[in-house]
Amino acid sequence: MRRFNIGIVAVVLLVLLRISIGWHFFYEGQWKYEHPSFSAEAFFNQSRGPFKQHFRNLVDDYDGERRLSGDKTAERWAAERQRIVEHYGLNDEQYAALNAIYNDYDGRLREFLKEHEAAIVEYIDYSKTRPDTLDVKSELGRLRADRARKDLQEIPFEQQRLADREAELRAKIAPWLAQVDKLEADYFAALDEFRTQHAAAQLDAGQPAPPPLPPRPPTEIERIDYWTKYGLMAIGIGLIAGLFTRVSAVAGAGFLLLVILAQPAYPGVFPAPHPSAGHALIVNKEFIEMIALLALAATPVGRWGGLDFFIHHLLIRPVFGKRKRHESHA
Repeated sequence: MRRFNIGIVAVVLLVLLRISIGWHFFYEGQWKYEHPSFSAEAFFNQSRGPFKQHFRNLVDDYDGERRLSGDKTAERWAAERQRIVEHYGLNDEQYAALNAIYNDYDGRLREFLKEHEAAIVEYIDYSKTRPDTLDVKSELGRLRADRARKDLQEIPFEQQRLADREAELRAKIAPWLAQVDKLEADYFAALDEFRTQHAAAQLDAGQPAPPPLPPRPPTEIERIDYWTKYGLMAIGIGLIAGLFTRVSAVAGAGFLLLVILAQPAYPGVFPAPHPSAGHALIVNKEFIEMIALLALAATPVGRWGGLDFFIHHLLIRPVFGKRKRHESHA
């Protein structure tokens, strides 16, 4: 087997490349950690290409069906109210106070939806015969029907037209969803305040403080946000320190592959990327960094100025080196 040797300059540059990419990953993760408002939802909302629907399905209520349905949103709010009741074992008076909060925000929600009822029904009208489906006469129903037509997906002009229609509808419902989201955030904040006051009242009465309420089950996008933040930092630390470098490099390349699949850089994909993203044909900055990581994974760069040097010489080489020598003598 022919071996290729590289000089010290190449080794230094590869180590610098490893550390540089590691810092990029670590800082991206750290920034997301320090900014609680970060969410991958906006990125998934802008996904395009053949896999766009898969990524959009990761977003809770992408088309706004649940939030624009008073009954479905009320069910979500009532479930949280019931979770508090069951956890704290509230008496009638306490339950009445909690229920008053629910009724207040439910009333605000119904009033808002009633105010925009005509426009909302035009956008999303449920069929009377099949409540689980959308009436194809609604704007969202027609859009979904056209999305499913393969003949339209093969014509660039029709793809652009569908992307424009979808952008118009999302702009139309954006202020409605923002208002419902604000009501929901205020409602959950009011529930948190109720729990705080309830615990304080028990302490004032000489009773032990109730156990903390378990956090609400995370949504799919919240789980993705969590693993994105800590995953990026872990990959970055691994590359900077040269620790399990091949695993870190492959993991980083896998993450970038998902980014590329969500927003591919090739012609005929709609919606078109924002001009601030630059101009690229297949090969963009994410693609280049992914190839660089795969190249690093194919080298022992972690042993060149990294902690993998100690792992290799103190653990892997003594164990597997002896095994290879034993097999060669057998």
